[in-house]
Amino acid sequence: MKKIAIVTGASRGIGRAVAKRLAQDGFAVVVNYLSNASEAEEVVAEIKVIGGEAIAVKADVANQTDVERLFEETMKKFGSVDVVVHNSGIMPLSPIGKSDVELFDKVISTNLRGAFLVLAQAAQHIAVGGRIIAFSSSVLAKSFPSYTVHTLRRRRPSKAWCMCWRTNSADAILASMPSRPAQLQPNSF
Repeated sequence: MKKIAIVTGASRGIGRAVAKRLAQDGFAVVVNYLSNASEAEEVVAEIKVIGGEAIAVKADVANQTDVERLFEETMKKFGSVDVVVHNSGIMPLSPIGKSDVELFDKVISTNLRGAFLVLAQAAQHIAVGGRIIAFSSSVLAKSFPSYTVHTLRRRRPSKAWCMCWRTNSADAILASMPSRPAQLQPNSF
């Protein structure tokens, strides 16, 4: 039986590479995207070219209804979820002096609320023996003098939330991986 993987933020970058690798390893892949349907469909087409199976599902990870629908569509199409890779995150750069509260709220909503919503649905739907993987970014160690506080260093708060969730969840396994392939180690924070 084929294993099923959902990859959030899979239309480009790290998410795209993860989706394609999972397909190479025999997984059917749900390519989640927010804004660029053509990029998501390119990933699906690339997976199909190598003999894999994939679908693209548009869903905003910060929107509870969208995240629920992402998992519902996956269950409807494939019947199970074996792996969830939460990769979605944003890092808009803006000087904190601009006091752009809307941008700040978008970062919090995507990076924190998104992690909560995706991991909560994953915990409800993941098959026995499945895996939940939450990516964080190596940008945590970078220093952007006038941008640091406003961007929240991409995913530091979601990383802390994942640590707490992992510690308090007996029903699912959370593996956190740094974004540099040379340093991939499950459960390393």
